[in-house]
Amino acid sequence: MHYVIIFDASSSGLRNYNFPAQGIIFIIVGVGLVIADRLRKVSVGGLFPRLATRFSWAFLIFSLIWTALASLSIFEDWAVSAATRAGHYNVVEGVVENFSPMPPTGHGLEHFDVNGIPFHYSTYEVTPGFNTTAVHGGPIHNGLHVKIGYIGNTIVKLGVAE
Repeated sequence: MHYVIIFDASSSGLRNYNFPAQGIIFIIVGVGLVIADRLRKVSVGGLFPRLATRFSWAFLIFSLIWTALASLSIFEDWAVSAATRAGHYNVVEGVVENFSPMPPTGHGLEHFDVNGIPFHYSTYEVTPGFNTTAVHGGPIHNGLHVKIGYIGNTIVKLGVAE
């Protein structure tokens, strides 16, 4: 059977770079708060100087930690892409069964089975694998013949029968 490749993690690049990049905005705001706090202490003193100082530093530290943790998604992208290129993944071929689409409201996962192997994902998950739900134009539906490359529950290659 011939398959059209719909998704291939080895050639999809760094899909999740924007997730940690958003943290940079909060780091800039945090640095601005710390600087503003320092300038305020020199000029006026303020009503709640200790509270303002603690808040500005807590905001900056939280932003740094969140951005660092969110950056792990970039490394996960790279690792999954490398493993896919090297062929280090399992393959299942068969018909999509028990398909349950993600609700239009976006709360919940889309899930299905192929030869008894369950898969689930959401458009709103930060993942290096396939995650385009039917609500957002994804191709998966009951009865579709597919060939899936996967690592754990992450779909790293998706082929759909012609």
